[in-house]
Amino acid sequence: MFDNERGVLSLTICQDVVPAGTELSVSYGSSTVDLYSTYGFRCACGGCTPLTDDDIRRLEGFSYGNWDW
Repeated sequence: MFDNERGVLSLTICQDVVPAGTELSVSYGSSTVDLYSTYGFRCACGGCTPLTDDDIRRLEGFSYGNWDW
């Protein structure tokens, strides 16, 4: 949640104490399709199987009712 008063993004985490230097990560979705559909980008993290141009065409066709997988 963005804290307008302090001008910072505030995150709540599950642990009571996070050691200094611990890497924190944010999940933006559960699949590359979610990422593209929600945020409009193709994940290139190296851990995902990236969407192909054909995948994007199919997704965009689905948006218009022409799903053809």
